[in-house]
Amino acid sequence: MKFFQSIFILLLLLYSTNTGACISPIAEPEDNIKACQDEANAGSEYAQFMLGLIYYNGDLIKQDIIKSLMWFTQSAEQGFVYAQYNLSVLLVSGEGIPKNTKEGVKWLIKAAEQDYERAQFSLAQRFDYGEGVRQSPAQAAKWYLKAAEQGHSGAQNNIGTMYDTGVGVLKNKSRAHMFFYMASLKSEQISVKNLALIRLEMTKEQIKLAEQFAQEWMENYP
Repeated sequence: MKFFQSIFILLLLLYSTNTGACISPIAEPEDNIKACQDEANAGSEYAQFMLGLIYYNGDLIKQDIIKSLMWFTQSAEQGFVYAQYNLSVLLVSGEGIPKNTKEGVKWLIKAAEQDYERAQFSLAQRFDYGEGVRQSPAQAAKWYLKAAEQGHSGAQNNIGTMYDTGVGVLKNKSRAHMFFYMASLKSEQISVKNLALIRLEMTKEQIKLAEQFAQEWMENYP
């Protein structure tokens, strides 16, 4: 669950120059916490989110999952996408709080609808495997594709597999090849293997079409 820290670091880079005193990389921990609390109480969704991270990680202050949940919730209710995603993860995991998969999926959908690719990928997986939602290959394909369009390599591999097998989408070897190729460029190891295998099953015409698809994709998406 320490993956929350990766978002913490990202947001320091994104917001350190255009927010208030929460969080300042050069401030003392107690000053950071007070600044976040003041701004969170004043309604800042960013500060509320940061407090959620602070209380979750327990690095600057004693860990308190209940307070983390409270601040993530307040930030999420204001539409802050990272809070919506983290709130979803916390509710689904049930770490230190009562597990609530239904509520967690609700917030996951909200984050996915705001085009957060990690949320889209996670939601696609839930539809793919029927975890917390009714299994739906078509919905899984929809959300894998949305995440793939934003450059998520895992989503690119998985939608490639769906095109390869014809599950959730119409079978299309050339499109499967394209997605495996795009994911392999990001060192997605399973995609490197999948790409090699699918090329053995394809005609020269199919491979040429796949290369054309890949070129068009790179002109429009990450």
